[in-house]
Amino acid sequence: MPTIVGPITVDELVAGQPTSGPSEVSLVYWVRADGTGRTPTAVDRAVLIGPEGGFSERERALVPDRVSLGPHVMRAETAAMVAGARAVALREKKDHHGHGAGM
Repeated sequence: MPTIVGPITVDELVAGQPTSGPSEVSLVYWVRADGTGRTPTAVDRAVLIGPEGGFSERERALVPDRVSLGPHVMRAETAAMVAGARAVALREKKDHHGHGAGM
């Protein structure tokens, strides 16, 4: 089941010292949602959804790996739902086919 964490700063996320949320956050490999990112795979288990207006240059540098959730800019709430739905679909596809191919 997905865990919703936040809000925390990108600095806290990268440092593994969030001020809220579960302690296992620091053990997760994060990718950043970005329209110019690669296609998500079943390996991408934690997607960082950005603030309105997008990530700063500094934040993009802190979490350089990025995945695309589609060609349109979404509200943060919508992007989180899309990321969660894609993660479930990829996990189910992996479970049925035995691999983590992208969608």
